[in-house]
Parts: sequence; C-alpha cells; structure tokens
Amino acid sequence: MAESTPTGISASVSPPDQAPHTLPDSIVVFNLRENWRQVKPHLAKVKPVLTTCMNAYLVESGDEDPLYDLKGAPWKTSTNLKHWLHIQIMKAAERGEFIWERPRHDATQQVVAKTWEEYRTYAERFSPKPDTFDWYYTETAEYYMAPWLIALGQNMFPEFIWTAFYTHEFAFAGGIDMQSKLRVIFDMRSSKSPNPTEMLRCLYDAQENQDYGEKGPLPAFKTATPRRPTTKLQDEPGPTQHGDTHPDNMIQDATLVKYNGLLMPESERKRIMAAQTQQAFTRRGVRRERIRYGEEITSWQASKYPCHDCRAVKGQLHVFGCDVEECPFCGRQAFICGCKLKIA
Repeated sequence: MAESTPTGISASVSPPDQAPHTLPDSIVVFNLRENWRQVKPHLAKVKPVLTTCMNAYLVESGDEDPLYDLKGAPWKTSTNLKHWLHIQIMKAAERGEFIWERPRHDATQQVVAKTWEEYRTYAERFSPKPDTFDWYYTETAEYYMAPWLIALGQNMFPEFIWTAFYTHEFAFAGGIDMQSKLRVIFDMRSSKSPNPTEMLRCLYDAQENQDYGEKGPLPAFKTATPRRPTTKLQDEPGPTQHGDTHPDNMIQDATLVKYNGLLMPESERKRIMAAQTQQAFTRRGVRRERIRYGEEITSWQASKYPCHDCRAVKGQLHVFGCDVEECPFCGRQAFICGCKLKIA
C-alpha cells in the first residue's frame, strides 16, 4: 500500500526537544475547520457512528435526556456553547429585539411548551448551521467523538490504518501507514490550533504511565467529565458541608438533621427553607421570578443530584450566593452577573 500525504495540511510536527521517544517524520494535523469542504461529502456515511458515540456519551454522563437526537446536533451537548447562546438571546431580549420571558414556575405545560418553542425558533439565528464544523464541535463530548473521527479518516484517507488514541486530557484519531508510523491526526481541537508537539508528548507520557490505549469503534469508556457524588446518606454524624461546599468549610456540627434526603447541619436546612420564601429578584424596579434548580439552561442533572453548592433539590430555589443560580435578566451566574439584583 503506497504512502500518501493528505491535502489540507495545517501543521507539520517536528520531534520536540528531549522527547522521550523519537517522533516520526511528517506527522500532520488535518485542520478540520479549514478543510471542511473535504469533510462534508463523507458526513452522511459516518452518521450512524456519530449517533452511537453521542448515545454512549449521554448514557455515561448521566444526561437528563438519555437518547441523542440527530436534529439536536453535537454542539448542543456543550454546556459552554449552550450558555453562550442563552446569553446572546437574553441580550437580544434586553435590546427589545426579541420579546420573551422565561415561563413562570407554575405555568401550564402548554404555556411552557409554547414559550420555549419561541425561544428555540429565535435561537436558530445564533446557532451553528447543520453540517458545518461548528455544528459538530462540542467541548463536552469531544472525548467520545474519536470513533467518529476514525470513520471520517477511513472514508477520506483509506490508505491509512485508523485508530483512536486516548489520554486523560483528550482523544484523537490517527492514521498509521504500513510501517506502523503515525502520519496524520484528526482532532476536533485542531481548529483552535493546539500545539501538536505537546499533544504527542501527552500521548507518550500516557504510554509511559500505562494510561494509553487504542480502543475500538465503540466508545466503551468513561467520560473525562467529573461525575458528581451520589446522594447516599451518612449513617453517622461526621464532617458535613455547611453552606459553601469548599473543603475549607468542612466542620463538625452536632446538630444534624435529614433534609432533602441528605444529612446536614440544622443551620443549613434553615437557610434552604428561608430561600424558598425569596421567590423573585428586582432590577431597576423590574421584578422577575428566580430560576429554580433544574430549570437552568445548563443541565445539572437535577433529577438525580442535589445542587452541588447550596444543596437545594430539583424545583427548589437556591440559597442566594449559590454559583449555580442563573440570573433571570441576563442569563449569567446571579451572584456575580453585575445586574445588581435585589431579593423581592
């Protein structure tokens, strides 16, 4: 099988100084964004692989919606991108370009469905377009997309043997020639100009630490996204989180009660209960309902876990100052958003 060099080369990697191994010559990072026209004709062929990858990601990550909707696009699994989109919509509403307010907590299902459908329709003007690079780009699930990149590589450059490489930090697909040399890299992050030399250093370091593998086309491995602990009750009094969950605030409290299925100090229970009476914010005389846990744009898996900061449960109001609470005016974190909120 003859060797060939892919077109659209974005970078050539030279052996780094003091590398633990000698790097092969002429490794190239194929810039998927810049060369997307070459990629597009192959997307339909690899769509089933993408579906498998995304379903595996959603199941492993514990997402509220366990099935991947192809119309939903991979980018919608990215918390950062969804939050950015929400802020753009809230800015448009602030400018009067979009007349919209989040439905009230006690609104009927019909009102809720209609309001969010208006939101999604307006969001399309900011959202990535189907079959563009940004449509497929996701910071959250990119670790799971290596098998999809393998399928792309096999279709675009069948002269190479394609496999996936994983470390704690990232995953990418690599095309290997008949001399077992890595020749080309497919990596979704290549559009952001990662340092390919450092990428290979991480790979070699992982190999040295036996934290390296070539996995098959199905992404049967755990996500790199940290998983929140389960809400298993403590059987005996001990160190509990009092207010802020930072380790520096772990204290011994003799007055422990069970609330929200958790063991916590009585003072913390009182704070959560008091927050339920503080149902709205005002900003410059305008009043809006506070956003309850589980109704944020960002998915916190509220049906499975309490709030990691204030320990409210789904449907409850956060304790003000919690870093999860979303501002109903601007969409940012309420306690630092700059809206000068006042509790009504």
